Amino acid sequence: MQADKMDLNEEEKQLCKELRDRIADLKVEEFRVMDFNMIRFLRAREMNLDKSEEMFRKYIAWRLENNIDNACSWDVPQDLKESVPYKIVGQSLSGGLVLYAHVGIWDPQVAQGRYEELMKLAFHELENLTQFTKHYSLQRKYFSKMVVIINLEGLSFAHVSTVDYIRALVSLLKAFEAYYPESLKVAFLINAPWVFSILWSIAKPFISTATHERLRFLGGEKETWKEEIMQYIAEDQFPICVGGTLPDNYEMVYEDGKVFGRFNTETEPNDNEFKDASPGPAAIAESLDALD
Repeated sequence: MQADKMDLNEEEKQLCKELRDRIADLKVEEFRVMDFNMIRFLRAREMNLDKSEEMFRKYIAWRLENNIDNACSWDVPQDLKESVPYKIVGQSLSGGLVLYAHVGIWDPQVAQGRYEELMKLAFHELENLTQFTKHYSLQRKYFSKMVVIINLEGLSFAHVSTVDYIRALVSLLKAFEAYYPESLKVAFLINAPWVFSILWSIAKPFISTATHERLRFLGGEKETWKEEIMQYIAEDQFPICVGGTLPDNYEMVYEDGKVFGRFNTETEPNDNEFKDASPGPAAIAESLDALD
């Protein structure tokens, strides 16, 4: 698979210039108005200049209002940060980041009553990803989209019955669609238990058609995952636990303007680290009603 080079045609280049001219009053850093970023907003709005401009202005206003430019330096709750089972593990065949998240092993009860802290952590991590992307984009002069592997093994009623977990999920999906357009190349969802259908029914309305088309539901057969995943990621760029050859305790880190890899002491667990003491379906429905 080839890299996500822009290869813009003359019409696209002109539209990027026109969009850049339209938002010149915003005085944002040069990186945000380079062609490889302008085209993301244009493509997210089907190359409509008016809608792309509106989207970009809302994006900048949101960043200013919430101090997102400084999100990487925010103090975030360490217990939440350490509990979230996600990491950057490599690069895809197209040059984008590879993320691995075993969401099924996360104890959602850690999130209960901590919605604001969860959102603060989420944007801290999204901006960390943005720093990775900026690092590579400035080197290569193109924006490479992420490839994500989401392991749903262990997902249970505890996840779909924790209101603040669901609230944070919905808010994060909305923000990702609105403020991080055209960032995802493909996401593989593996090992989905039947309870995932409940979570999916909640999340689906907040996922755009374009993002939906980039989701791959691969079930529980590792050989099937491997065949599909290796169309986008080399075998040594994703973990052994999901069919690759990369050590499970490896991750990539961005610090002080540099990207490097490291090995952690903990490896991918085989079993859930929390005991599912969640209520039954009736209590879940009652909890979700509180979101309205």
